[in-house]
Amino acid sequence: MGYSLWRKVIASLLCIFLLTIGPPAQAAGTEDAVRAERVVLVLIDKINVQDYEGTQLANIKALANRGSTGLLNNNTGAGIYSEHTYPTIGGGAHLIGAGEAFNGFNAYEQVTGTSAAKEYHRRTGWQAPEGSVLQLAIGKLTRTNEALPYPAIPGALGQALQEAGRKTAVIGNADTAGIHRRLATTITMDKQGLTAMGCVDETVLLQDQAVLGSYRTNFARVLKKFNEYRHNGASFIVIETGDATRIYEEKDKGTDFTYARQRADVLSGIDRFVGDLADEMDFSREVLLVVTPTPTTEAVKENNSLTPIIAVGPGFQPGSLLTSGTTKRDGIVMNTDIAPTVLRYLGLEPVVSMSGRPLLVSGLKLQETGLNYLSTLNKQLVTTYQARPPLQSAYVLLQLIVLFTAMYGIFFRRHMAELIKPFLLVVMAVPLAELLMPLLPRHSVAVMAVMLVITTLVVAGAAILVNRKLGLDPFIFICIASAGTILTDLLNASYLQKQSLLGYDPIVGARFYGIGNEYMGVLIGSIIIGTTAPFNTGPNGAGHLLQPAVCCSFLPCMPWQRPTSGPMWGAPSRPPLPCW
Repeated sequence: MGYSLWRKVIASLLCIFLLTIGPPAQAAGTEDAVRAERVVLVLIDKINVQDYEGTQLANIKALANRGSTGLLNNNTGAGIYSEHTYPTIGGGAHLIGAGEAFNGFNAYEQVTGTSAAKEYHRRTGWQAPEGSVLQLAIGKLTRTNEALPYPAIPGALGQALQEAGRKTAVIGNADTAGIHRRLATTITMDKQGLTAMGCVDETVLLQDQAVLGSYRTNFARVLKKFNEYRHNGASFIVIETGDATRIYEEKDKGTDFTYARQRADVLSGIDRFVGDLADEMDFSREVLLVVTPTPTTEAVKENNSLTPIIAVGPGFQPGSLLTSGTTKRDGIVMNTDIAPTVLRYLGLEPVVSMSGRPLLVSGLKLQETGLNYLSTLNKQLVTTYQARPPLQSAYVLLQLIVLFTAMYGIFFRRHMAELIKPFLLVVMAVPLAELLMPLLPRHSVAVMAVMLVITTLVVAGAAILVNRKLGLDPFIFICIASAGTILTDLLNASYLQKQSLLGYDPIVGARFYGIGNEYMGVLIGSIIIGTTAPFNTGPNGAGHLLQPAVCCSFLPCMPWQRPTSGPMWGAPSRPPLPCW
């Protein structure tokens, strides 16, 4: 039975491998040559996916059903903080911001005893056009990002629009008493820190001593300014709603009850404004992006850092999910994808320094609303992320214990070899078990831990059962099963690896598709062992010359060691092979 079985197994493995490295699979999304007259970006900072599960955002949720939705990875060149996430959107690459970037001003505003235009000229040597909005931290932003090991240009989006003769506009702020928070200017500015038109001063605010922060956004004036800049030919308009940020930054000054009540009122107000804004827009010619650039600090600490993004307009099919060439994941995109999307819809070529790719519509057909799907997906991703450190640490600890015990047995207690074999088998079964776990319930870290133990024991037990029925060495079985499952999963768009404990994580964002480093190591090792070790089981042990320093039990052995009995798994005994 030996050679016939091995030829079939090896041939199947090679076929799967050849198919895998063949023509690449089609991208998850479709990119049509759609164009828009205008792109409007609405910023609702400091909210989370869970806020869409309540009742305060009814208009925005209805808007989501008219377009595409997704989860936004907010990684930057530094931490996930607003001063970094806003410039990252404007640069289309992972930028590093600066606290001083809060200082965006209309040219006529007073700054340190002089006009913002004069202060800007003093810092840069450039004259600010009348009616423009200035970012006073442009010098620091440029110097900071020049030191990065990749192209990262603050204001790359605004610069590309300015060079193409397109106008940008910015409206709103998140100011509190005595503190400016005008980071939206870093999204619309060009490389000189200038936005063609905008209103970011206190005229877009209403004083309200009854709320934390003492101000709230005057959405009636914001909507009036939007229509003004729209009619003046602005192709890209950014609106900072501000209130959610404002109240969040002041929450420590109030009680939890007060903050929760006022936050609910704030979200309802923002929702009404977005509904009014949508009524003003023509979605056959205009694109609306509703984006949360930064999650709350509490969400980041809980590793719940993905935030909602909604896109409505030409090309964004109702009830669909977003994807992009950056992630190739249904429902997950990067913040660096926003700038290339704006350029694409305005008919402009992408900028070389931008690492993102335009947003696309995923081909995944949903049985529920996009927001409900994303809420479930986000919970799964967060649970997997939280489970990874304790479970992987436990696995590494188990490996070390088994390794040192095995080494002790090899050198001092040779009779321990047979006792250690089951533990080695369990260690080898864990990567395959982790790859299969996405098929099982994952409601909590505790449940995942139990599922991992059960799945590992099932895989190890299946290897022993195959050995008893077919005479196939359990270690070889696990190698072949691991390699085959990885390659088959790759043909299935890496469905399992995307959610595996040992796979890549969209929250971290280091990799979104393909084979991760961990499973590439498992794959290479499994293929090498699974396809070469069987030669040791050929007639008369003819293949033993190919495997120095490894005995038939796959345990490391010294030259003086020799197996004295058949395998412990219950398979028919065969003559032991000599070790070198």
